[in-house]
Order: sequence, then structure tokens, then C-alpha cells
Amino acid sequence: MPIAVEQPSTLKPGEALLAIAGQPNLDPSTLRLAIEQPGKSRFLQAYGTGETWGTTRTWLAPDDAWREGERLHLVLGATATWNLMANVTYLVHLTDGAGEAASPERMAWKAIRLPSDAPAPLAEQPAPIRPAPAKAEAIEPEAPVEAVPPAAEPLEYAGSDVDMDGAEPITSTLAEREEAPSRSLRLPLALLAGVLLLACAGVVVWRMSLLDSAVSATTAQTPAAGKTPSVAEPAPTGPLDAASARTYLQQKPMAEKAFSTAQAYLGAATPDSLQGALLLLTYAAQAGNTGAATAIGKMYDPETFSATTSAVGAADPEKAYLWYDRGASGNDPEALYRLGQLMIKGRVEGPGISPEAGIRMLEKAAGLGHVEAKAALDKLH
Repeated sequence: MPIAVEQPSTLKPGEALLAIAGQPNLDPSTLRLAIEQPGKSRFLQAYGTGETWGTTRTWLAPDDAWREGERLHLVLGATATWNLMANVTYLVHLTDGAGEAASPERMAWKAIRLPSDAPAPLAEQPAPIRPAPAKAEAIEPEAPVEAVPPAAEPLEYAGSDVDMDGAEPITSTLAEREEAPSRSLRLPLALLAGVLLLACAGVVVWRMSLLDSAVSATTAQTPAAGKTPSVAEPAPTGPLDAASARTYLQQKPMAEKAFSTAQAYLGAATPDSLQGALLLLTYAAQAGNTGAATAIGKMYDPETFSATTSAVGAADPEKAYLWYDRGASGNDPEALYRLGQLMIKGRVEGPGISPEAGIRMLEKAAGLGHVEAKAALDKLH
């Protein structure tokens, strides 16, 4: 049943009391909620952090939450209620420390007393102050490593660093040696040329060895031509029940894979397998799979509800409408057809819901090739 919204006199302006039935497993101490505009996939954002409504599902914490028997109560503060419009129906997603509830709840918002001024925006976190680096003497940046030493590099000698007479140190650069022609070189020029040649040869061998290593590493990491490395697809293990479905979802499968896996759970048609199927379908629908959303809607739809094939306790046309609406937003023909039937038969009410709107849904489904939608239109005409 829809969430009841009240504002007792004991609450401050902007505070509202929400009463939720049918969620006996949610923990009030870790409860969070996300408020969605139905049919628009836009969620209420945290107050003062940017745009009011965005495409990112934002989990908001209530000001207070507790349980009275089977009914869950929570208090929303002004930072959440300030941007909710009276006489508009919203979709409320609920979650706690154990995970998200299987299906959202509808909430028809009502006019409440609000504070005279808008709530103060959330305080922005100051940027962390980083300590200034200790002052140090300027250090020249190191020159990039070159494969061949530059010609101006000082040339070291094998002998002593003083001349034969024990006088000043022997100069080590070519320029200095030209200025001191009287000093004799320790090494013959031919030997010096040989040393340089050997050094160059060593560099060439070193660079070739690096190239060979890089080629070998690349070959080892690259699969053979025409072969694609196989990636193991996650699969459920154990019996087809809610426990194995939860374990399977911890592997984060693709939405399409979760949807196809749910068909096996539905086929088993046991109470435990149906609960597992609902978990898989909810996961896939929230990830954007329109077929999964439609399948959940059929569990709630009075036209298709069955205690032996549905994982829910009773039919609920309003919840069926919400799930069909999600599937219809992705142009799923079955969702469009079922949504149109709910409207035409008057099972749901609200803004924009009418038999005429239902006929438009059937026409859209028929245009996508839905056979039953075409037959229903022929019958109506």
C-alpha cells in the first residue's frame, strides 16, 4: 500500500512523518531512501549540493526512524521536503545495511507546513591545507639519461690525479689540456679512442637487449591472432533459491545475464526460486534491463498475478504500473501493452492516466509488432 504522509503538531515546519507498511525486514538504524520522479528516472539530490533533481540515485538519511510492529516510521527534515511538490506522487526506494528492498513504494505527497525561509545549504568542506615545502637551495634539474655519453663529459685517468712533479691537479677536459700543452697525457690517444669505441658498442648491445626483452614481454602477453581470451561468466551455484541468487549477484553479472538467469528460477516455480527470481529481476531492472522491469510488473498485475508464479503476496496494480512504466520508457512492447490495459480498465488513477492514454500505449505497442496489442485495438475499434 502507498506510504502515508502526515505532519503531527509535534513536528517542526518542514518535518514530515512517513508510515510504511509491508517492509518488515528493513533495519531502522541503517535505513536510507531515494526519492524518484515516476516516469522520469530523476532522483532527489542531497540538499545544497547542486541541482535539485538528477539522474544519479542518491540515498538520503532520514532525521529519525523506528518501527512499531509491522509498520516502519521515519521523519524527513526540511532539507528533503522543501523540494517536494504537493499532490505529486513519487516513487520511494528503500535500503538498509543488508541491501535494497525488492520493490519501491509509492508516496502521494501532500501540502505541509514549511519554514518561512529555505533551509541553509550544506556547508562546503574546506580544501585541506597542505604544509608549504621546506625552503631549499635551488637544484639544477638532472639532464635526461642519454644512450651515448656527451663529448664534453670530463675524461678520467687511470693514474694519480696530480702531475708527475707533484704540482697542480691534472686538467680533465679537452679545453684545459689545450691550455696546458706542456703536460703529457697519461693515455695514448689511440687507447682513448678504443675506450670510447668500446663504450659505444656496449651501449648498442644494451639497447638491443632492452628491445629484445620488450618484444618477448609483448609476445607473451598478446594472444595468438584470431583468438580472444576467454572471460568466465559468473553462474549461480547450489539450489535455485534466494540464497544462491544473492551469492550470484555478489559477482556483479551483466544485467542481461542476470535477466536470463532469472528465467531458470522462474521455471523452477517454487516459493524459494520465485524469491530468487525477484532478486535477479530487480537487479537487472535497476541496471536498465526493460524486460526485467516488465517481468516484475507482471507479478503485481491483477491480470497476470498467480500465487504459483509470482514472488509477491498479492496483486497490486499501482506497483505493476510503476514497473511497467519503467519498461515502457525503454519501448518494451509488452510493458506498453500491459500499461495500456491497466489504464483502459481503470485499475490505476493519477495525473496523465486515462483510457485515451491507454489506447495510445496500445498503438505504440502495436507499432512495435505486439500481436495482442493489435488485437486489443481491433476489438476497441
